[in-house]
Order: sequence, then structure tokens, then C-alpha cells
Amino acid sequence: MNPRRALMIVVLAAVAACAPAASPAPTGLLTLTLTAGPTCPVEQIPPDPQCAARPVVGREVVILAGDREVARGTSDGGGQIRFQLPVGRYTVHDGLTGTFPTPPADQVVDIGGQPVELALDYDTGIR
Repeated sequence: MNPRRALMIVVLAAVAACAPAASPAPTGLLTLTLTAGPTCPVEQIPPDPQCAARPVVGREVVILAGDREVARGTSDGGGQIRFQLPVGRYTVHDGLTGTFPTPPADQVVDIGGQPVELALDYDTGIR
């Protein structure tokens, strides 16, 4: 091989190795907490701890960007779901209708560099 050509290949390889790698898109953490209430038929003053809202376990929630699904998760034993999402605006949607407890309306959330916590309150219908 021509020494000049070999030198050119070495220089090009060195330059390519020094090029900055594409940085990943910034993301943010979205934590949903699903609770169902009321759990007692009569509100009491002071509130009865036995009547506190309960975690909604095993409920599936969908995250949409526009009309496109970007994530789906199921609530854990504490009623929580965590999503790591690219920075942007999303709709939190529980698509189950006619179910008990009644899901909350869709909510729009902006994900930035800071963690976002969102409470989803499901209506048990107890009055």
C-alpha cells in the first residue's frame, strides 16, 4: 500500500474517533399515582383513615403523543406507573369505559427535564 494512502487512512480514522457521538434525546420521568375513592358512603369530620382513597392496582394506562400511542403501563401494588419519555407534550389516557371504578378524563402533561407526578383519581360511585 502506498505510504501516503496509509497515512491518510490513519488520519481519517483518528478524526472519526474524535467526532462527538450523537447525544441521546433528553427525557423526563412521569410518575402516575392511581387512586379510587370515595371508599365510605358518608364523609366524616374528622376524616376516617379507614375511608381513605385506595390504590388502583393492575390498571392499564396509555400515553399518547397526538393520536399515536408511545407507551403503555400497568399500575403496581401501590397504584403507580412510571414512564421515561422524551421531552414533549403527552396525553394520559385510560381507554376503559363502562368499568368500575370510573376512570378520570384524559389529562395533558408536559414532560421536561424535571420529574412530573400526576394523580389520577378514579370515582368509585360511593356516595
